[in-house]
Amino acid sequence: MPRPKATHPAYCLHRRSGRAYATIAGKQHTFPGPHGSDESRSAYDLLIAQWLKGGRVLPAVKGGTGPTVSMIACDFWRYAEKRYVAADGTPTGEAENYRYALRILRRLYANVPAVEFGPKKLKALREYALMDRTEQDDEGREVVVAGWSRTYCNRQVDRIQNIFRWAASEELIPVAVSQALDTVESLRYGTSGARETEAVVGVPDALVDATLPFLPPSIAAVVKLQRLTGARGGELLKLRTCDIDMTGDVWKFKPADHKTKHKGKVRVIRFGPQAKDILTEFLRPDVQTYLFRPVDANAWMIEQAKKRAADRKAPPPTPSRLARLADRNAVEFRPKYDKNAYALAVARACVVAFPLPGDLARVKVPCLKSNGRRHLRWETPEEWKARLGNCWLEVMRWRDDHHWHPHMLRHASASKIRRESDLDASRIILGHSEQAMTEHYAEVDDRRADEVIAKLG
Repeated sequence: MPRPKATHPAYCLHRRSGRAYATIAGKQHTFPGPHGSDESRSAYDLLIAQWLKGGRVLPAVKGGTGPTVSMIACDFWRYAEKRYVAADGTPTGEAENYRYALRILRRLYANVPAVEFGPKKLKALREYALMDRTEQDDEGREVVVAGWSRTYCNRQVDRIQNIFRWAASEELIPVAVSQALDTVESLRYGTSGARETEAVVGVPDALVDATLPFLPPSIAAVVKLQRLTGARGGELLKLRTCDIDMTGDVWKFKPADHKTKHKGKVRVIRFGPQAKDILTEFLRPDVQTYLFRPVDANAWMIEQAKKRAADRKAPPPTPSRLARLADRNAVEFRPKYDKNAYALAVARACVVAFPLPGDLARVKVPCLKSNGRRHLRWETPEEWKARLGNCWLEVMRWRDDHHWHPHMLRHASASKIRRESDLDASRIILGHSEQAMTEHYAEVDDRRADEVIAKLG
C-alpha cells in the first residue's frame, strides 16, 4: 500500500544547528528556538496557518523590517575587535567571550529582524544553550557539545543583552527592543535545573610540589611566584627587568595592562625575599626582554631529551630525527608566554606527574600504514572513551583529584594571605576594589572558630 501523501509541509530537523525548518515552494523556512521547543512549534503552526489561509501560498514578505540579528552581530563584532584589546593590541578574554555569544546568536536567529528579537526568543536561546547537543566542527565532523552551566549562561545572556544595548545606542534598533530584553532575569541557583559548577578552590601544596619537576624552569618560576604573591599568571608572564622597581626592600611591579585598568585602578604586585630570589635568576642584561620566554623552555626540553637518550641504550638518532630536531630549533618562538600556553604547560605536567592507573590509561592499538605494514599507534580520545565505557567516569575523577589549573594558585595564595593578615591587606595584595571579591577568593579559615568553641563550649 503506498504511503499517503503529506497534506502539509513537514516539520524537519536541521542537524547542524539543532533548529527546525519546513520547505514550502522550494524555499526553506527556519524557525526560532531549538527543534521541538514550544516557540519553534508555534512558529511552524503560524507559518502553516498563513500558508493555508493564502490558498497554500505564502503572502508576499513586506520590506523595510530593518537590520537582521546577523547584521547587528557583525556590526557589534567590528566594534568589539577595537574595544576589547590589550595594550599590545591583542584581543582580551572578553572579546573571546563575546565571540561565543555572537556565534550561538547567529546560529539560531541570523535571519530574524532585530526588532523581532524579544524576551521569548532570548529565553529560547538560553534553553537551547543549556542542553547537551550535537554540532559540526569546522571540519564537518559531528561533536557532542556540553550545555552551558548556569553561571556561564547568565554571563553570556548578559553579553547578548549588552549587544542590543549597544545597537540601540547606535540607533540601529529602537530602544524599546533593548529595554524589553533587559527584563529577562538571570537564572537563580537551584531553581532552573541548569548544570551547576563547583567553586574554584586553592590547590594543595603537595600537588604543586609534585608537578614542579616536570615543568620547564621558567614555568616553574611563574608557579612559585604565583604562590608567593597571589598575582594572576597573565600578569607575571609580562614581567621584564625594566618593569621591576628594585629601590626598596620589597620590589614592586605595576603592569601596564591589567584587569581593572578600564576602571582607572593601579595594580601593584609586590615581591618579598623569596620572590626576589626567584626573580634574580631570570633578570636579563637586555632589560626590555621578557623574563619567561618559550625559547628558553624549548632549550630545556631539548636538553632533557638528550639526557634521556644518553641514559638509555639506544641506537644513535637517524638522519630524519636529526632533521626534525634542527627544524624545531629553527622555529621562531613568541617573545613571551600567554595565559593559555601557561595553563597548557601545567596541564601537560600534571599528566606526567600523575599517570593514570594502568587499567584506565590510553593504550596503543595495531593499524596498517599506507604501504600495508603493521605498526602501533596511540588510540584516539574517542576510541579511548569508547573502550572504557562507564569507567570513563573514573578517569574524570582521577583528573579532578590530581590535576590543577594556574588560577587555583591565586585562590590558595589568597587564603594563606588572609590567614596571615587582615582582609584589607589581602584586598590590596590581590588588587581587588571591593572586599567582597577578596572574600570570594580567600577561603574562610575555620580553625579560629574551632579554637573559640573549644574554649567556650
